Amino acid sequence: MPYGFGQLTSLQTLTKFVLVKKNASSSRHRYGSGISELSSLNSLRGSLEIKGLENLRNNAATEVNAANLVKKPFLKSLTLRWEDDDSDENMDNFSKDELILEVLQPHSKIRSLLVYGSGGARFCDWLSSISNLLKLYISGCPELQYLPQLHQLPHLENLTLKWMPSLEYIDCDGSEEECSFSSTTSSSALFFPSLRSLRLQGNCNLQGWWRSSSEVAVKATEHHLASFSRLSELYVDECPNLISMPLNPHVEKLTCIKVGKKMLHQFLKPPTSTTATGRRSQATSSSLSHHSSVSKLRYLNIENIRDLESLPRKLFSNLTSLQNLSIRKCHKLKYVSPILQHLSALQELRVSNCDQLDLYNDGNYGMHGRNLAPSVPCSSGGFLSWCIFQRVFNMLPP
Repeated sequence: MPYGFGQLTSLQTLTKFVLVKKNASSSRHRYGSGISELSSLNSLRGSLEIKGLENLRNNAATEVNAANLVKKPFLKSLTLRWEDDDSDENMDNFSKDELILEVLQPHSKIRSLLVYGSGGARFCDWLSSISNLLKLYISGCPELQYLPQLHQLPHLENLTLKWMPSLEYIDCDGSEEECSFSSTTSSSALFFPSLRSLRLQGNCNLQGWWRSSSEVAVKATEHHLASFSRLSELYVDECPNLISMPLNPHVEKLTCIKVGKKMLHQFLKPPTSTTATGRRSQATSSSLSHHSSVSKLRYLNIENIRDLESLPRKLFSNLTSLQNLSIRKCHKLKYVSPILQHLSALQELRVSNCDQLDLYNDGNYGMHGRNLAPSVPCSSGGFLSWCIFQRVFNMLPP
């Protein structure tokens, strides 16, 4: 940015502020102004992206704090971006990113926060105080291990956590029991009362939501207490070690890519019910249609689940609202037909690159002789490469 930019005190629109390295022999930056130029621009509104934050690692904390973001109440969206080369990884530099992020605290009225490439191991403590936050997007933070308790953000609607290989638990400090609320609890105390979209991608060591649940991970799927109260879209990709998640009773769109078979089963499994005395029991069949964790599911995308050999009929029988089912690159999958008779609302079935799947000779439920779309042998020798069925149940005999 040009020198003297900070004198434009009435400026209202500044979508991007790019930082460059400071000249080692002087206090001036080689090609432009420093972050202190933002200090007096308190009339800024709309969106602001600060790019090149890796160039602040050698700056004093007072200089970084001079950005004075906390005094900019009209900003609605803030993007903080580090851009490191792979060849320039330095743990000492990464440790400084925590301080940079801490002093770049925005005003509490900010609605959207996006953070890319920070090298710190712990996220800033001020995040929980941004009570009006609607969207949180954190991506490409290789050392990040600790997040604040995100469920304390009452208005958060969209949460994305991507490409954080060091993250094992989303809430390391809390416990499932601390996040457990009865159905009679006020909306302000619900677990993520406003969250509608959750995306977890490329977090290869992520195991679950709470560290305290790790010792009973196998049992966790049996007695979750916390559940997303409004989550309608859940996307999980490249989280192979994920073994435990809160319930998702209102999800309408679910995507599972490169997760374990057990995790897919958990996403599809009906929840347990909790009585007033705290005892848990399996939901009765009469209540499943109203309280099943997947009864509202309309779109299901399953891709690259290596240990998936068949689709569990018991779990799929609850998917009475499912309209679109897509299955791709499940190379061990052999059987699909047994679950189709339960999917009464299904309108479209897409199957691609499932080498061992043969819909025409699928046991007692094979499609041989039925008026379905033609299939094409795949290049790897499997029976089905790409097959689309429109209104599949209109084609099946009663």
